[in-house]
Amino acid sequence: MQAQINCPRCQTPFTTEVFQIIDAQHQPELKQMLLMGALNVAVCPNCNYATQLATPLLYHDSEHELLMVHVPMEMNLPLHEQEKIVGQLTKAITDSTDPSNFRAYMLQPETIITMKTFMEKVYATEGITPEMLERQQNQMQLMQELMAADKETSLQMIEEKKELIDESFFAILQSTIQSAQQSPQAEEQMIALTNLQARLYTKTEVGRQVEQRQMALRKFQQAVNKQGGLTYELFAEYLLKHKDDDALVNA
Repeated sequence: MQAQINCPRCQTPFTTEVFQIIDAQHQPELKQMLLMGALNVAVCPNCNYATQLATPLLYHDSEHELLMVHVPMEMNLPLHEQEKIVGQLTKAITDSTDPSNFRAYMLQPETIITMKTFMEKVYATEGITPEMLERQQNQMQLMQELMAADKETSLQMIEEKKELIDESFFAILQSTIQSAQQSPQAEEQMIALTNLQARLYTKTEVGRQVEQRQMALRKFQQAVNKQGGLTYELFAEYLLKHKDDDALVNA
């Protein structure tokens, strides 16, 4: 759903997309955004300040029989309002579930008090530890700081915190760029993000590797378009050409 908010830093009003239900099997892209820390993150089009929105959130993973809901305490909702929201979100899941796939755990979602515990449970389904989660949170914070910094300061930060800048960092950055592309009000944010991406491409070893892979993928797509479609021969040719780069082969 769309929500109107004011930037906490500069008070600029803007509209952003808010998600309250994540179905891991039917909406894997939302799960990935959640895992990357990019879900319900609103970025001000004026000052590029990123805000984590406080909103009720229900997560459903039928593979692990996990149904849980988190209502942020900072929303200060009375108990009966919380129960009403939980009931509405749960009903949305049960109504969209085929009767043959209905299970008893869907009748009573687990209430999670803190977002930290909520995320730890989601990450546990992916084999991700709390230590890994803390690293990702540090990467999100670093990305926000780099976006807000001037060129000289950002270069210094990149050097000082280069241990946080890995392929996961670039995945978070790319997800944020994709989210910004969907907002017509995020032109300045897009400029800041693309400038940061270009800087990381030239100033970090992992950035140069990521850029090379993206260039190879673009060349592959161009070859497919030029040929009028993908063939087994072309696919095999590019796989063999890049067989020593597992990440590119997987991409």
